[in-house]
Amino acid sequence: MPWKAGYRRYNLLIDVFFWIVLIKTIRTVAMALGFTAALSLKGSPLVYALVAGLTAIAQIGLTVLILFRGLRDEYAERLWQQAATVFVKGLVLLPVIWIPFFFLFIDRNGTIDWYRANPAVDFLPPQYHLPNPKQAIGVYQIEGINYVLLRTAVYFPLIFAAIYKWQRWRDGRS
Repeated sequence: MPWKAGYRRYNLLIDVFFWIVLIKTIRTVAMALGFTAALSLKGSPLVYALVAGLTAIAQIGLTVLILFRGLRDEYAERLWQQAATVFVKGLVLLPVIWIPFFFLFIDRNGTIDWYRANPAVDFLPPQYHLPNPKQAIGVYQIEGINYVLLRTAVYFPLIFAAIYKWQRWRDGRS
């Protein structure tokens, strides 16, 4: 059953959800960099609950708009196909770009070898530590991979929506 409102509402919803999720992402990055005083949600728990609820609805809404084809008309579907092509190419190129970047810029002066030689040294802030009460290396590594995948997967709808918006801007019809 096609969505009767047409692509303008689809694009409007993509825009609204995109900006909400983008603002939440910028706030998260800024707080991770230490800008907590200006960005903290001081006040009542109701304000915090409203902001958290709004961002959750926006994240879920963005995912629903991306996944369900019946919500798009032909124009939006064509833009979606173009965005999907770019997104998949980006996913394939990500490791190809990341690995040389990692070894050229991050592993300078033998940093990785030093961490391997000193496994008790931490470089992550305490909020990013995973519980490892039994000191099981294999489980800890699997949990670490799972953590990274889940943390990055949260940003995939935002990236896809940005590519979709870019394709729409390039097309210039809306």
